[in-house]
Amino acid sequence: MRKYWNIIKWVVGVGFVLLLVCGGGAAFMVPMIQKQMEAQRERAMGTLVVVEPAKFGALVRTVSAPGTVSAKTTTNISSRVSAKINAIYAEEGSMVKEGDLLIQLDSLDLMAALDASKARFAADEASLKSAEASFAAEEARIVGARAAYQNAVNEFERQQSLFASGDVSQQSLDNARTEVDRTQSTYNAAMKNLEAVRANAEAAKARADASKAEVERSQRNVEYCAIKAPFSGLITRRIAQVGETALGTIQNAGTQLMVLEDTREMLVKARLAETDAPRVSADQKVRIFINGYPDEQFEGVVRRVGMTSLRWQADNTYYFEAEIVVDTKGKRLSTGTTANVDIEIETISNVLMVPSQAVLDKRIDSLSQELRENHPLVDREKTFARLVMLHRDGKVVYKPVKTIAGNINSTAISEGIVEGDPIIVGPFSALQKLADGAKVRTEADEKKAREKKEGKKDETAVAEKDEKKKTEESKPADVSKDEKKKSETGSATKSAAAS
Repeated sequence: MRKYWNIIKWVVGVGFVLLLVCGGGAAFMVPMIQKQMEAQRERAMGTLVVVEPAKFGALVRTVSAPGTVSAKTTTNISSRVSAKINAIYAEEGSMVKEGDLLIQLDSLDLMAALDASKARFAADEASLKSAEASFAAEEARIVGARAAYQNAVNEFERQQSLFASGDVSQQSLDNARTEVDRTQSTYNAAMKNLEAVRANAEAAKARADASKAEVERSQRNVEYCAIKAPFSGLITRRIAQVGETALGTIQNAGTQLMVLEDTREMLVKARLAETDAPRVSADQKVRIFINGYPDEQFEGVVRRVGMTSLRWQADNTYYFEAEIVVDTKGKRLSTGTTANVDIEIETISNVLMVPSQAVLDKRIDSLSQELRENHPLVDREKTFARLVMLHRDGKVVYKPVKTIAGNINSTAISEGIVEGDPIIVGPFSALQKLADGAKVRTEADEKKAREKKEGKKDETAVAEKDEKKKTEESKPADVSKDEKKKSETGSATKSAAAS
């Protein structure tokens, strides 16, 4: 008997376990089955699509290009002399005005060089004055020699006249001739000496001029120790540190110490493709998208388009640079930030438009026979036909169209559809797959189906409630009395037992 009882318990336990397993499996499988049934129902209703009516508007044709944000003017602040940095008065991010002191260099060595050049200039200036005095004295001696020579010539001519009349001897005439030769020799020697003195004076003047220039250069070098802002702007980068030595010369740019930018006007330098550049010109409006402000759109105007093709090192392509003035809207833009621009090159007003992704190119051999043979916008000599898809009675209807122009967002249609036609515009993943005549549904269809389903549930609940009420009302009166009597008897028995 005990063995039999153990078998019964074992069977009951296994049955209980199987009940738990089957119940848990059912609880697990029911949601999956419901999900599959729901998916099957949706497939039977068709693909979910987005529908928008075709409408008139203005189509703006654009040229898109990448670019880089830059300031109107960017200057590398560098040193023109070599000296130690004593102090820095502007930090990165500081706004400065034209003429503000940015960096002070040590000027002691340069001051010493200035004093030495001034001393040399003073010595050379004294030498110049001495040479000029010698030249003046030599000029005066030349005047005397010239006068003596002229007197000797006059006396010789007088002696010749007297000798001709027999009033003087040959000796007197010879003496007069000798005096002419002597004074002439003296005069010629004085002239040559004057040239030498003049050369010495000119050399002294050149040395004095060189010394003066050296003084001026030394003075400028001292002034270069105070590095000032060449224009008002923003310090966007500080490189130098106090105590370092700034290297520089007059002829070559020295050590870069800071970067100063004129941020009062910000630009985007866009790289136009060679095919787009001829369509872009000054004063065209521009929409600008800057990476630093992903949720904002800036406006701008084309200032100029470069005339020379440039090479972009990153991908070895050629482009033309367009300079675009940006309306910053008070925002602080950083130089070097990547940007993208849409330049408005043409506006076509009052045209029928649809989203560009809704315009498809389908192979003509995949179209229905009626469209291939009878539709005027289908050219059977071509491989593809351009069309849009209409939503009619829950189905896709292919509609060939003729386009005018388009941009990345919208396309203008001239023939094939009319205003208000329900165009299937998305989702993009479904547009390429939908066939002519395929079942589709919209969000509005989904909403109606849900409302209809909920309405049926409400009607069923009301009907069940009414049925239950009718059942209760139809029970015999004596049955109710017997139930009441049994209830009272049971209550009395419980009270006696308690006593």
